Amino acid sequence: MLGISLGTFMFALDVYIVNITLPQLVEVFHTNSALIRWVVLSYLLTITAMVLGAGRLGDMWDKKWLYLGGVILFSISSLMCGLVCEVNYLIGFRAIQGLGAVLISVLGLAIIAEVFPSEERQRALGIISGIHLVGVALGPTVGELLISLAGWQLIFLINLPIGIITTAIVVLFFPSFPNSKRQQKFDLFGMLIMAITLVCFSLSMTFVQTEGFSSKITLTWLAFAAIGFMSFLVVEYSVSEPMLDLKIFQDLQLSLGLLLSVIVYSFIAGIMFIIPFFLQFVKQYSSFEMGCLLATSPILGGLISPISGILCDHFKSSTIRLIGLLFIAGGCLAISTFNEDLTILGYILRIAPYGLGTGIFISSNISAVMGAMTQERLGITSSLLSLSRNLGQTIGLSTMGTLFSSLTLRQSNFSMQIDLTTAPIESLIIGVQTTFHWAAILLIIAVILGAFSCWKASLNQG
Repeated sequence: MLGISLGTFMFALDVYIVNITLPQLVEVFHTNSALIRWVVLSYLLTITAMVLGAGRLGDMWDKKWLYLGGVILFSISSLMCGLVCEVNYLIGFRAIQGLGAVLISVLGLAIIAEVFPSEERQRALGIISGIHLVGVALGPTVGELLISLAGWQLIFLINLPIGIITTAIVVLFFPSFPNSKRQQKFDLFGMLIMAITLVCFSLSMTFVQTEGFSSKITLTWLAFAAIGFMSFLVVEYSVSEPMLDLKIFQDLQLSLGLLLSVIVYSFIAGIMFIIPFFLQFVKQYSSFEMGCLLATSPILGGLISPISGILCDHFKSSTIRLIGLLFIAGGCLAISTFNEDLTILGYILRIAPYGLGTGIFISSNISAVMGAMTQERLGITSSLLSLSRNLGQTIGLSTMGTLFSSLTLRQSNFSMQIDLTTAPIESLIIGVQTTFHWAAILLIIAVILGAFSCWKASLNQG
C-alpha cells in the first residue's frame, strides 16, 4: 500500500507543480510561451496516448514489474529534466516522464483492486484517491516553495528520492501478479490508432482555447480524431485479441461510471482554470494566498475520500457516488454566488461542498467501476478510468474556459482577442456567476444519471 501511495503522490504532485515554473522557464531557456507550453503538453499527450496500452499490458504481464518500470522511468526522466540545458531536451524528457506516469497511475489502481479482498478494496481505493487529491492540492504551493529555495530544477529533482524509496518498497515487499493470459498477442496496431486519435482530439481541444471552436485548425484536428476513432472501432471488431474488448461497455455500471467521470473531471478542470482569475483579478490576493485558497477543495476531498471508501464497504458504491454528485452540484451553485465582497471564510464555505463532493465521488466511482469488472480486466478498466479523467480535463478546460471567456468579454464589450486580465471586475464576476449557473444545470444531468445507476443496481440486486 505504501509503494502505491508514494507513487500516486509523486505522480499527482507533478501534474500541477510544473505549471508554476513556466514563466521562469521562458526566461531561463530564452524562448517563448508558445514553445514552453510543450513542456506540459508533451507530458499530458504521452499520458493520454499510452493510457489504454498501459492497461492492456497490465492484464497480460506481471503488474509488479510494469509498475516498477514506471517508477524507475519517471524518476530517471525527472533527474534528466532537472539537468538539461536546452528546452527541446526538457520537452523530450517530459514526454518520457509521461510514459512513466501513465504506468504508475494505471497499474497502481489495478494492483490495489487485485491485492485487496473485496471487503477492504473500497477503503484502499478511497485512501489512494485521497492521496491523489492531496498531491494535486500541494502541487502549486510546494512548487512555489521549492523554486524559492533552490530554483526550478528542484521541482524535478524532488521526485528522485521519492522514486528511490518507492522502488525499494516495490522490489522488497510487492507480490508478483502472474497472469494466465501472458501469451496473448498485444494489439499494437489498435494501440497506435487509438494513440493517434487521442492526440488529435487533445490537440483540437488545445486549439479551441486559442482559435475557437469554429476555426479551421480545430475542425481539422477534430476530423482526424473522428476518422481515427472510426478506424479504431473497425480494427477492434476485426481482430481476435483486441486492445479494448468493446463488449465490456455492455456493463451499465462501467459505462455510466466512465461517463460520469468525464463529466465531473470536466468541471474540476474548469474550476481550476476559472477560480484563479477571480482570486487574482477580483480579490487581488497574493500568489501565496491564492495557493492556500486553491488547495482548500482538494484537501477537503483528500480528507473525505478515505471515509467515502469506508462507506462503500457498507453501502452501495452507486449510492455514495450519487451523494458526491449532489455535493458537487450544490458547490457549483454556491460558487455562482461569488462577488466582490467575498471574504476568505465565505470562499471556504462556498467551495467546501464542491471539495467534499469531488472526494466522495472520485473514490466511490472508482469502487463502482473497478468492482464491476473481473480480475483479468482490472488493468484495462483502470486505464479507462484514467482515460476518462484525462478526456474530462481536456474537454472541461476547453469548453468551460471558452464559455467563461466569452461571457466575461461579452459583458465588457471586448472582442475575443482581448486578454481576460484586462476585463473590468464587474465583467469577471458576471462571467464566473453565469458559467457556474450553467455548470450546476449540467451537473443535474449527471445527478439524474447517478440516480438511474442506483435504480438499476437495486433492480439487479433484487
